[in-house]
Amino acid sequence: MESATYLRAVDHLCVVTVAITYVASVLWTFFIGNAQAWGLLAVPGLGFVLLSIVRARIDAPRPYELAAINPLLDSSTHGKSFPSRHVGSGALIGSSLCFVHPLLGIGVLLITVILAIVRVRGRVHFPRDVVAGYIAGVAFGFAGMLLVTLLVG
Repeated sequence: MESATYLRAVDHLCVVTVAITYVASVLWTFFIGNAQAWGLLAVPGLGFVLLSIVRARIDAPRPYELAAINPLLDSSTHGKSFPSRHVGSGALIGSSLCFVHPLLGIGVLLITVILAIVRVRGRVHFPRDVVAGYIAGVAFGFAGMLLVTLLVG
């Protein structure tokens, strides 16, 4: 399998796995009547919005814009590279899930590390972009869900 094809497949698999895990976990958390279910929706949602605002304001160029290289992943976006929203979202979801479904949360955080590597190897982000996205996502996710846990138990 060609390198670009492999990277696109792994990128897609990571994104879809995190999304399905998140949706299923939120639905299950509501189904079992866990009081943290609303936090599992609100914390990643608010974190995603804040991450989007920050990256739009910074508007950092992408590797393929600065080095005149072709990205190996599908991307036509200009700017908005820092921090990585894909990685930030995965870290938000994973860290939030750790409070309600710890093993799934850890699994999502590990998948997000793989996603970060793929996003850099695919030439759509610099290492600083994915590291910042991961740290911001984990910090906001843990802080937000800690607050939710303290408020609702």
